[in-house]
Amino acid sequence: MEHPARPCVVFDLGGVLLRPEGPAAELARVLGVDVEALLVPYWRHRDAYDRGGPSAGFWGALRRDLARDGHEPAEVGDDELDDIDASRWARLADGSAALLADLDRAGTVTAVLSNAPAPLARTVRAADWSRTFCSLVFSCEIARMKPEPQAYAEVEQQTGRRPQELLFFDDRPPNVAGAAQRGWSAHVWGGLDPAREVLSAAGALPG
Repeated sequence: MEHPARPCVVFDLGGVLLRPEGPAAELARVLGVDVEALLVPYWRHRDAYDRGGPSAGFWGALRRDLARDGHEPAEVGDDELDDIDASRWARLADGSAALLADLDRAGTVTAVLSNAPAPLARTVRAADWSRTFCSLVFSCEIARMKPEPQAYAEVEQQTGRRPQELLFFDDRPPNVAGAAQRGWSAHVWGGLDPAREVLSAAGALPG
């Protein structure tokens, strides 16, 4: 049986293609605070940073919150914190490179849609592994975040694909639901093997 037109496959990054361990442990170590203490302000201020807010604003707010809560952080520069925060984005998770190579050999177009601040976006754009993507859409560059409809619309515009021609993987159910509401074929990431099954069924990989 012939497959319909091959979809464009859109990936989230953190928790999908990239290594699952986050930067919290290393950030906490250099700042001299507990991981649990760090995570509260880290996520409290993250949305503004992911929308394109400056690094100084994000790390400054994080330091102030830590100090206010009785956790005096060490004096560490914003650039060093940015480097630590972005470091895991330079390396793919085990198996992701092979998946992307197989999609490329199959002639399947791929793209990225990620909620990420500017330092992380720069790290991805500079990485060798990102060169096969036709489009890299980051929240910091469009001031919109998943699951806002405008984030998905930006991918549609950049790829030139209709919603029904896009197949999406994300590890967060609200982001998957947002894509599905636009008519994308949207899937919660469950690992490489389930993803390969979905891709093969959609004609994006050889069966």
